[in-house]
Amino acid sequence: MQASYLKPMGAALSTGIVMMIAVLIHNLTLGTLGVLGAFAFLAFQDRSVYYNVKAISLHGLALLVAFLLGASTAYSPWLLPFVTASLSFGAFLITKLYWIPKPDYFFVLMVFATGYNFQKPLHEILTYHVWGLLLGVVVSVIVGVEISRLLNLPFSLWPYVPKRLTLKQRYQFMLTKDPTVLVKASHFSSILFVTSYIAYLLIDKGGYWVLISSAAVLSGEHLEHIKKRTIGRVLGTIVGIVIGLGIIQLHVSVTYLILLLVLFNFLTEYYMPRQYTIANFFTNPQVIILMALSNSFRHSVLTIRFLLFLFWNTPFKA
Repeated sequence: MQASYLKPMGAALSTGIVMMIAVLIHNLTLGTLGVLGAFAFLAFQDRSVYYNVKAISLHGLALLVAFLLGASTAYSPWLLPFVTASLSFGAFLITKLYWIPKPDYFFVLMVFATGYNFQKPLHEILTYHVWGLLLGVVVSVIVGVEISRLLNLPFSLWPYVPKRLTLKQRYQFMLTKDPTVLVKASHFSSILFVTSYIAYLLIDKGGYWVLISSAAVLSGEHLEHIKKRTIGRVLGTIVGIVIGLGIIQLHVSVTYLILLLVLFNFLTEYYMPRQYTIANFFTNPQVIILMALSNSFRHSVLTIRFLLFLFWNTPFKA
């Protein structure tokens, strides 16, 4: 099998295994949280087994911290813009300091927004729901090792690993490579500050999708990429919601919903680096399926989400 198919397959397997476990223990809500943890697999790179275990584990830890931070922020909703701006500024710089490849900070911000919208007692999250995320991370690490073996990756790059740089050296190198990086980080966090304020105002109407959408679009960083991502995001939202609603109207069984979830996950990860617009066709159906599996599906949420996408993304086209 070609290497280009193995990473998307790994992402799909991580999601599928988590949902299969959820079905076996009769707890689909925990499974939907496990899917968030399974996003940790997306840190996978064609380097070495050791690198992938480390990268997936650290990505999973960042997702867990972001989810808990979002859930904690929900207790003081007015703090959301300030916490989001601080988190996005820090995440942006960390990915540049340590040369973290895509999807770098996006899923951290997405899981943070999801945690903010989760609205469960914190003690319940810490003692129960957090295990769903950890399950997803553990499954992702195991799948990452197996995919690394299928790709015949070495266990470690040692002794070819270069000398470790100090934080000061990394900072100097970052500024030398891109002198405007601090300006970009400030610009990125300031826009998310505004979107977070909108999310705060629309907390009861699915407003956190404004934050997620903006983070996805802005991850293009360069203006031309942002414009292309905006068009792809809006078009993908329209087509994706139509596909998702069509699936729900068919009233298929849980087994088929999970199979479709895995398929859409594979297609999303396969097309994301190749054709951003097509990849977004399969993103929204995954959200709708997860909502249906967790019994939180509401047509009103989709309508509001669609309108928020159009309202917030259209100005970037100018």
